[in-house]
Amino acid sequence: MTPASPWARRNGSSGAPTLGRLDFLLREPAEMYHVKSKEHLTSHALADFRENPLLYRKRQLGLVVAEDRPAFQVGRAAHTLILEGCDAYRRQYAFGEPTNPATGKLYDSRSKAYQE
Repeated sequence: MTPASPWARRNGSSGAPTLGRLDFLLREPAEMYHVKSKEHLTSHALADFRENPLLYRKRQLGLVVAEDRPAFQVGRAAHTLILEGCDAYRRQYAFGEPTNPATGKLYDSRSKAYQE
């Protein structure tokens, strides 16, 4: 007899979740995730610990603050899109060019509205 898969234990089923069945996923806004990351060990914190345990401890105590690099900004945007969906992504991030609400057309790149 083969042992039950982790999916079977978690979902009460015989195997991995089927496509279209996503009730095993938890919805968690990015803000809540980052609040919890201060309490739990994240992959980035684990990497810091492996590289330099003293640096990890100083970051944990707030003595060293990690810089906010462009890669982190892209990562946050990706997480928002993947984990929170298109609506949350569109509310939090600007993309594309500005549209004139009166005409529904894009502003010309030389216009004041576009420059702002």
